[in-house]
Amino acid sequence: GLILASVLNEIAPGWFHLGDSLKENINDNWRLKVSNLRKVKNAILDYYQEVLELDLVEFPMPDCNLIGERANEEHLGRLLQLVLGCAVHCDEKEEHIKKIM
Repeated sequence: GLILASVLNEIAPGWFHLGDSLKENINDNWRLKVSNLRKVKNAILDYYQEVLELDLVEFPMPDCNLIGERANEEHLGRLLQLVLGCAVHCDEKEEHIKKIM
C-alpha cells in the first residue's frame, strides 16, 4: 500500500497524499495491509470519479482482503491496472507514458 501511495503521489501530487493515513512498519500483519490497500483503492476510485470523470462500473474491482491476506496475483493485477489508468489519464499522462515505455 505504501509503495502504491508513493506512485500515486507522483502521478497526481495534488490529489494523492495518503502517506499520513497509512500505517508503516506493518511487517506480516495482513489486517494492516488490507487497511492500507483499502485506503489506496478508495482514493483511486474517488480520483476516477471526481477528477477523471470515468465510470468504472464494468471494471472488476480488486479485493483488498485477497491481496493483503493471500497475495492474490489476480486482484493485485486489478489494483495495478487502476493505478496505471490514473497515470495514463491524468494531466501529465505524456510524461508518465514515456516513463512506462
